[in-house]
Amino acid sequence: MSINSRNAQETDVSIRFGVSPIAWINDDMPELGGDTPLERVFAEARDIGFTGIELGGKFPRDPETLSALLARFQLALVGGWYSASLLTRSAREEIAACRRTLSFCGRWIAVCSSTPKPAMRFTVIGAGRCQQPLA
Repeated sequence: MSINSRNAQETDVSIRFGVSPIAWINDDMPELGGDTPLERVFAEARDIGFTGIELGGKFPRDPETLSALLARFQLALVGGWYSASLLTRSAREEIAACRRTLSFCGRWIAVCSSTPKPAMRFTVIGAGRCQQPLA
């Protein structure tokens, strides 16, 4: 989804919107949409007008595979979510799981910055949340 407008100084302003896949698939409660195909999520997000989507639990964790899938639906990866499970795992297990998410973010950055399109920027926030601003 994109909005173009002009401010008081007649400067073009463009805003693009991304969406979380939780609107289709709830990672914390798989019984809510867990059977929804990823391709349906991407197609509907694109058809609604979103230009980006946040990383969800069903997304491929291979950057090249995910990049190709997102490109097929004209979407950008605009953020990532890590869902902590401290009620069912030890802190040590949780830290290891969080590191896998952070490792994916690092590999994603490497893939994106080796392509001709502008490099995507991530900032790590808290315990595993990766965020790329919609530029």
